[in-house]
Amino acid sequence: PDHPLRSLAQSQGHVHFSDILEHTLISLKRDVHYNQPILNLFKDAGYSPVETLCVDNIEIMKQLAIYGIGVTFLPRTVVSQDLSSGRLVELPYPHQHRLARTTYLVYANNRFIHPSVENFLGVVKSWIGSEKFPIS
Repeated sequence: PDHPLRSLAQSQGHVHFSDILEHTLISLKRDVHYNQPILNLFKDAGYSPVETLCVDNIEIMKQLAIYGIGVTFLPRTVVSQDLSSGRLVELPYPHQHRLARTTYLVYANNRFIHPSVENFLGVVKSWIGSEKFPIS
C-alpha cells in the first residue's frame, strides 16, 4: 500500500506504462496465455519490460507484490481479499479493459447432472447475466 506507484496513481488518476517499467515486473514462467496479453499492452504503448521476475505460480506473484519486490498483473479473484484488507492496492492503468479473459464453463450435456451441479450452473448463469447456457 505504501508503494511509490500508489501516490502516482492518486495524483494522475492512473499509472503509465513508463511508470510501471521503473519497477520489477513479476510474471509467470512459460505461460504464454497469461503473459502475452500483458506484454502486448506494453508493446502497443511502445514499451518493453526490461526487468522481470518470472515465478512458477500466481500465489508467489501475489506474495512478492505484497512484500514490495515488484508489480504484477493479477486476476481480481486472486487478490480480492488482499485489496479489501489493504495488503494490496489496485493501480488503474491505460487500456485495463483489454485484459479481460474469456472463461468457459463446460460439462457433458448428454449425462445426468446432479442437482447440486445444476444449482451451481444456475448460480453461474445468474452471476454472469445474459450469457446463455444449455441447461435442460
